[in-house]
Amino acid sequence: GLVLYEYRQGLTRAILGTAQPLGFRAVLLGIWDPKKDDEIKGVAELILQFHYTLALAVVIGNEGLIDNRYTIEDLQRAAVKLRSLLPATISVPFTTSEPIGEYGLKELREFGDFLAPNIHPAVDQENLDPLIAAEWVKRRAQALAMVGKKPVLVKETGIPNGGTWGYTPEVQQEFWREYRKGGPFVQTTGTSWISYAAAFEAFDMLWKAERTGLPIESHWGLLDAKRRPYPAFEVWQSAGKE
Repeated sequence: GLVLYEYRQGLTRAILGTAQPLGFRAVLLGIWDPKKDDEIKGVAELILQFHYTLALAVVIGNEGLIDNRYTIEDLQRAAVKLRSLLPATISVPFTTSEPIGEYGLKELREFGDFLAPNIHPAVDQENLDPLIAAEWVKRRAQALAMVGKKPVLVKETGIPNGGTWGYTPEVQQEFWREYRKGGPFVQTTGTSWISYAAAFEAFDMLWKAERTGLPIESHWGLLDAKRRPYPAFEVWQSAGKE
């Protein structure tokens, strides 16, 4: 599967058109700015075109509440708009995504069909042992599933492969190896479940550190900026054979 973050005219359509022939079965579409009707309309058009061949869901916004880029009301309006552009016969689940600490907000937990938190020990629990960090992420996800009473997809987590002391490709690999133990899916009570199936992120993006001034932001990849694999990539290669 693929996790996307925004809609770009032409480019996103090309990604989905290429994904299915390459063997991808699911895409988590993204709307970066829920206040932009063009993004909402574009995602709706993609759903109409590709829902026959791909399992689709939509993340409306990413970390925009904590960054004050939009409000919960903006998310709700975007969801209504998206639904209005789709026939009743097409049911595509939607959600939004925020850092785990924001989910104390009741309105956030109530928004959408499932919860997609970003749970980053490297941000909230710096320099944890990678094995402890992986367990910490799972505990936070489990607590959210219990309180939110909805399915939970951990959309982002991980350990950087560099950028500051203590983070190396080998430490990153240890985290993912521990995180993957027990499999990608855990059934909780009732209709709720937790998915640990998302890998963050595909490759290093150097512009992130340039924009934020935080060196670790360009070191989240399973591959480097030239698409060469780090040791952690092997963990996910093995997972694909399970």
